[in-house]
Amino acid sequence: MQLVAMASPASGAVQLTVRGELDIASAPELEAALERIVAGPHPVLVLDLTGLTFLDCAGMRPIRTARRALEARGGQLLVRHPIPIVERALRLGGLAESLGAGRAGV
Repeated sequence: MQLVAMASPASGAVQLTVRGELDIASAPELEAALERIVAGPHPVLVLDLTGLTFLDCAGMRPIRTARRALEARGGQLLVRHPIPIVERALRLGGLAESLGAGRAGV
């Protein structure tokens, strides 16, 4: 899995691009990155999942945790551009609606 973070001071957002497979083996790496971002000053986190090719329930846990932490301080987590198989995993995992995930992005 590859992670690339970019902050946008003008919008108050951080975009984290996730590529590869997000599963039990790579979830701790995502969790650590999300914890650093959530602890920072940016109220909005955008996950760009264009390059994510696989997502299982272990990979969804850090996303849920980050979403809850951001919402607790008035922030927001958005998902952009999941491929159909990842979109389906988000939907089945109960994350799609709460994150606004969709093929067209957010």
